[in-house]
Amino acid sequence: MIARGDLRGVLPGVRAPTSVIVGEQDRMTPISLSRKIHGLISGSTLNLIPDCGHLPPIEKPEAVATLLLELLQRRELNQRP
Repeated sequence: MIARGDLRGVLPGVRAPTSVIVGEQDRMTPISLSRKIHGLISGSTLNLIPDCGHLPPIEKPEAVATLLLELLQRRELNQRP
């Protein structure tokens, strides 16, 4: 992300279902920034994972998998006729 620069300007254009997943003990990306990202993406969810740092998929893979399954299930429910 550092090499790409600040991408917050494009976030309001995101239309895909989005889950912002952050570890509560993340020291590299403060929760305040994650809250801003969540606020810029319409319809997104913000998920704080307890006892987790900067790498939720590695530190808490089960929690991340559960959140992603929930995101997919919500999307599936919204697409049913």
